[in-house]
Amino acid sequence: MKLQASATVINAKAVVFDTDGTLIDTTKRFFTVFNRTLQKHGKKPIDWKNFYMRYCKDTLDDVVATKKTKNRGEFLHHFWIEFLSEYRSIHVDGDALIHGVDKVLEKISEKGALIAITTSCIVPPDKLGRELSKYNIRKFANAVVTGADVIKALNEGHHFSKKEIFELAMKKLGVAPHDCVVVGDYWSDIKAGKELGAKTVAVLSGSMELDTFEKLKPDAIIDSVKDMLKVVNFKAPKVR
Repeated sequence: MKLQASATVINAKAVVFDTDGTLIDTTKRFFTVFNRTLQKHGKKPIDWKNFYMRYCKDTLDDVVATKKTKNRGEFLHHFWIEFLSEYRSIHVDGDALIHGVDKVLEKISEKGALIAITTSCIVPPDKLGRELSKYNIRKFANAVVTGADVIKALNEGHHFSKKEIFELAMKKLGVAPHDCVVVGDYWSDIKAGKELGAKTVAVLSGSMELDTFEKLKPDAIIDSVKDMLKVVNFKAPKVR
């Protein structure tokens, strides 16, 4: 397990989780939907080895559009918005709950801390909720927030921005950002959490390279959610 140098235990009354790569391993689904979206735009699909290397290094943009592509930023934005809209439309046999997630969520809930589960995928929250129920973890979530809840912000801002999603999740929980910890497997999770003033924990279960997270300086970096209770001390928020 990797911790920041200070190894200070984080105190939190609520936690905001990302879903994919954090709670559920959907890497094979990402591969499938990415190639489908490429083909819709007249591009050739890529093989698993090339995909996974670029997925870990966060260089899939270069497959979607070369540096010389005209209006590259706009094209990438439309591509990924389409990708996010399609992501939860299919199920892939490789999807699986990440080891230990259910037990950790249960323990957090038992401590009285509040839990939000989020995704930037553009899907109705109840549809994500049904998927979470298949893994028997929806019951632990006090709030479920998706990209569909902040679609205007996604359309007008960065396609992978999590700031508005996390902000809405915290509002639904009724807990101030400084009392929350954001947990995610992607740079945008950590960036958004820090911008909001929350504590942040990066997980390596989504295969993003360690160096990427170290540059962002989250409060902790751990292998996966199963290690959460080693770095976060949860307690129930006071009833107003």
